[in-house]
Amino acid sequence: MIDWATCTTDDLLQSIPPAEDDRWEFKSATLLEASSKNEFLKVLSKQVSAFANSGGGNLVFGLSDRKSVEPCEQTVGNQPMKDYLATMVEQSVEYPLRHFRIHRIPLTGDNTNSIFVIAVEDSPAAPHQAKSDKHYYYRIDGHTKPAPHFHVELLRQRETRAVLEILLVEYHVEKFLGTETGIVEILMVLHIRNVSFQSAASWGVLVEHTKQDDCWEIRTTGEHFDETRCFLGSPTPLLPQASTKLCIPLRGRAYDQSGALQAINKLWKSVGFSFRPVTQNHVGQPVRFGDWPDGIKTTVAMNEFERQISSVLPQD
Repeated sequence: MIDWATCTTDDLLQSIPPAEDDRWEFKSATLLEASSKNEFLKVLSKQVSAFANSGGGNLVFGLSDRKSVEPCEQTVGNQPMKDYLATMVEQSVEYPLRHFRIHRIPLTGDNTNSIFVIAVEDSPAAPHQAKSDKHYYYRIDGHTKPAPHFHVELLRQRETRAVLEILLVEYHVEKFLGTETGIVEILMVLHIRNVSFQSAASWGVLVEHTKQDDCWEIRTTGEHFDETRCFLGSPTPLLPQASTKLCIPLRGRAYDQSGALQAINKLWKSVGFSFRPVTQNHVGQPVRFGDWPDGIKTTVAMNEFERQISSVLPQD
């Protein structure tokens, strides 16, 4: 098991197989150069389709067939390469791929340079078609090949689980009850999508407050987030590929005997939740707010939350 958080190129070389196989594909760093963009998009589309249709796998940029490390470009224009890859992977196939992670692997002894690993998970939305040439691919004997008709049909007809994904979390400030009480009422809105081909007859989200404090409580019941809570969705089934929202009313309380104003200004920083979507036949992995591949949605949501907090505070 690779510890992606601490992995360096030496660690990776010790963990991967001696040659490409059904779960590993190595590509040169030159594909990430601006002059190779067209070729990069073709390769990415084929390999992502193949791994997503074959139970998952890892596409490595910056490693030759002979396992020689080649430092990759670190940016595309002003955008970090990791963010760029996240966007390109999602858009490289139909349906858009959700179940993947981008790992930046620093060179051993040189954190300024790195290679990149695209870790594709088993996708409940398979089969995925490559956008580059409108073909379906799969992995067999360490190679990426066009998927035969029977393989595509098996993927379409297999009995799948009802799998939900949380696409975005928003926080809307609804009321500020004054600096004497230090209370802010907000509405947490979870945007949820059924990414599988099976209806979610019953579903919900397990929510855990990860900050280990008592600043936040459920507004309707007054219960503190001292343990994981399950918030049930609508009794109406969530159909395959359909999206919906789950709204959770929260109350934040800033404790500060010298006055709540300064504490309220910092209250938004105590927002820290972990989410685990559940259905009648599937329990998703916990996802902390901020763990999405590109991080952009998190930044926007938190900046907006800070702006709303500031807008309801009295001005000096």
